[in-house]
Amino acid sequence: MALNQSEQALKLLYTFYDRSQHSRYDGFRAAINVHLNNKDPAKAYLKTFKAARSELKTLQY
Repeated sequence: MALNQSEQALKLLYTFYDRSQHSRYDGFRAAINVHLNNKDPAKAYLKTFKAARSELKTLQY
């Protein structure tokens, strides 16, 4: 994903989230923010996503 497309994707994602607050958007926002090196917002979105989607498991290395 090109950097300028990531910023556009994030803007579009905020629009989608305003229309329908679904947990999947928190996961997408976390991934895009990590790609943009925005670690603090990414951690917050990931925490929200994991709380809403407790059925998803992560691997610990």
